[in-house]
Amino acid sequence: MLESTTYPGVTDEEVLPILEESGLKSPEDFFLAFSPEREDPENQNFSTQTIPKVVGGINAESTEVAVTFYRAG
Repeated sequence: MLESTTYPGVTDEEVLPILEESGLKSPEDFFLAFSPEREDPENQNFSTQTIPKVVGGINAESTEVAVTFYRAG
């Protein structure tokens, strides 16, 4: 899971190729998803518990695993 403030496409363009250099492939060997940070530090009316979590995987399987992961927490 990449959970950071990054530019659009970094998961597919930067992270995925690094992981695939080892010969592993998703979703057979690993799952890869992105979830942007949910911070609004100056807004006292919202917190990480009240701001919706957005996730997206590089494929359907990765998205499903990411959703399951965050729902469990």
